[in-house]
Amino acid sequence: MSPTNKGLGRGLDALFQKSPTLGSEGAAEGYQRLHLDSLEPNPHQPRKSFSSESLQELAQSIKKQGLLQPLLVRPSQHTQGRYEIIAGERRWRACHLAQVQELPAIVSELSDSESMIVGLMENLQREDLDPVEEAEGLYKLQELADISQDELARRVGSSRSRTANSLRLLRLEPEILEALREQRISASQARNLLAFENKDIRWKVFELLLQNRLTIRDLEHVVSYYKQNGCLPGYLAQTPRKTKNPSDSGFRGLKKKLQQDISERFQTPVRIRGSREKGSVSFSYQSKQELYQLLQKFGVEENSDVSRETGEDV
Repeated sequence: MSPTNKGLGRGLDALFQKSPTLGSEGAAEGYQRLHLDSLEPNPHQPRKSFSSESLQELAQSIKKQGLLQPLLVRPSQHTQGRYEIIAGERRWRACHLAQVQELPAIVSELSDSESMIVGLMENLQREDLDPVEEAEGLYKLQELADISQDELARRVGSSRSRTANSLRLLRLEPEILEALREQRISASQARNLLAFENKDIRWKVFELLLQNRLTIRDLEHVVSYYKQNGCLPGYLAQTPRKTKNPSDSGFRGLKKKLQQDISERFQTPVRIRGSREKGSVSFSYQSKQELYQLLQKFGVEENSDVSRETGEDV
């Protein structure tokens, strides 16, 4: 632990008492209205990706009802007149889509350490973090606050076993964690992979999961066999290893960025499927008006003879 963080965990109660409770009606008292462009994201935000569909839904709600919950921000440490978002980046992104220019915000003079703790706590108590984001957030919070796993679990309202299982995921290789982020494997499958201490065997089982060649029951059987014998069952031991395409992981990152950029450009959820060589880009809409607005952005007139399938994933 860093010496500068020593003892911070023991002062968390005082910190939480002086920080606004964002979910209460009283949180709106004493807030300011800040321009959208004067706000900047928190660099320590544990959430790495935001669902374009979820953002669009929130943007539509903000258009109709306004932003009901203020953001928590602090003055920028680098630029006068700007503010760093401590809690509420998702709402800020949705306001961009909704073209809302002013946002209610509570300005708090928090230190770097306090800002990180509050931001991590706000995100970890949400239910829509992916398993890797949750694990990384828990690790950062434990390191920063210098607290035990028991105390960490209590602070985020979770059991110690769930907290420990979440942190264990960070022992996996980056490629496996990326597959977990993208929901190509489940958190349960990822935890089972930790049972394989031999990295070559773990990788082989991981590839079998990607190929949908193992059910969860099959995986549990393989884990049990490995623990007893130190190797894979004979019917799996000779499975040829799949050659990795080094460009695949790079394209996955680009695909996420493209989905977000296109979604913001056209203000509608976008899904990209496939590889660099071939694939599809799909746009979703929820009403005839949204369809017409999307067609206009493509330069298609409303009275054109155009047919369109529903916005479901292909």
